[in-house]
Amino acid sequence: MADGSFRIALRSSPVDGRANMELTAFLASEFGTSKSAVRILTGLSSKRKLVAVEAPSAIPSWFSGETCDD
Repeated sequence: MADGSFRIALRSSPVDGRANMELTAFLASEFGTSKSAVRILTGLSSKRKLVAVEAPSAIPSWFSGETCDD
């Protein structure tokens, strides 16, 4: 997005933190790190979140701005 944010569609409902857990698992998988290395800094109960990913072993193309030919 123009402001540097990303929109990620989740399947889980935002009940009992399920959507946050899905987001954490997704980002951990994409960045090649553990779920415990992904922290939601702000927005636990909001659609808009600030997330930190510690020690990523990969940078997904959608994050780095590279295009993919899928």
